[in-house]
Amino acid sequence: MKEKTVNNINSADTQSNVSDVEFFGDCDLWNLICKASSKSEGWIKSTKAMEIEGQGCLVQVTTQQLSKDGQSVIAEAITFIPKVKIKTLVDDEGNTIGRKLVDASWMGAEDRKELSNSER
Repeated sequence: MKEKTVNNINSADTQSNVSDVEFFGDCDLWNLICKASSKSEGWIKSTKAMEIEGQGCLVQVTTQQLSKDGQSVIAEAITFIPKVKIKTLVDDEGNTIGRKLVDASWMGAEDRKELSNSER
């Protein structure tokens, strides 16, 4: 089996890096918020969020570690955070450089819709 690709951050990356990947549905519903990994130490930690428009976000944290016998061990947790949105951070050229969760409780419905359209 080929070594696992650890640097994918969205479905486009996965499509280019994994030759036999198959998708069903919208594989970018979950947005990567942050990720750290080490191939040499055999671990990955990531935080992903899925926005539920006008409600908040589901947030999932994952830790994956190779055990001493080479097996992949995974621990995950998920929670719902109300009244937050995913804000995409971009550089001067418009490239996504990160994401973060921001408080959306102060916004009205129209403000939330405008933020979603302008910052994604």
